[in-house]
Amino acid sequence: MQLYNHSQINTLALKNVNIYPSNYTTLASRGTTLFWGNLNFQFIVDQKRVWQFQGSGFTDQNQVEIIYIINSPYHIKFEDTVSGTVSSSNDQKENIANDRATLISITENDKEIVKISIQCDQPLYYFAYDINKKDGNSDLLSPLIGG
Repeated sequence: MQLYNHSQINTLALKNVNIYPSNYTTLASRGTTLFWGNLNFQFIVDQKRVWQFQGSGFTDQNQVEIIYIINSPYHIKFEDTVSGTVSSSNDQKENIANDRATLISITENDKEIVKISIQCDQPLYYFAYDINKKDGNSDLLSPLIGG
C-alpha cells in the first residue's frame, strides 16, 4: 500500500468552495410546508463568507417565513442586501430575491437565528428560493464546519 502526501492542499486558498454546516434546523411559518432547506457558505475575497439559503415548499399564502437555527458560538454579521432568486408557481418569471425577500439574523447564546421572509402580491403556491447574503465576519476556522 502506498500512502499519498496531501500536504499540498494546505497552500490552497480558502475560497470558492462550498462548506455545508451540519448543525442547523429549519422551520416554516404556519400554513407552509417546507419540502427541503439547505444552507452553505463560501469564503470569498478578504476571507469573508457569503451565505446561501436554498429550499422549496408550498403555501397558499402571499407571504412565508423560513427560519434557520444555526448552532455556533460565532456570530453572523450580515451586511449588504440579499441577492439570488425567488420563484413561485403562481408567477411564471423568476424574481430577484432583493425584490421579494428580506433576511434578518438574531443571536441568542450559541445560536444564530436567521429569518427569511418572502412576500408576493399573489399566493405563492409552490415556491423555491436561492438567497445569498454577505457576512461581514471574517472568522476563518469557524466551528460551523462540521457542527
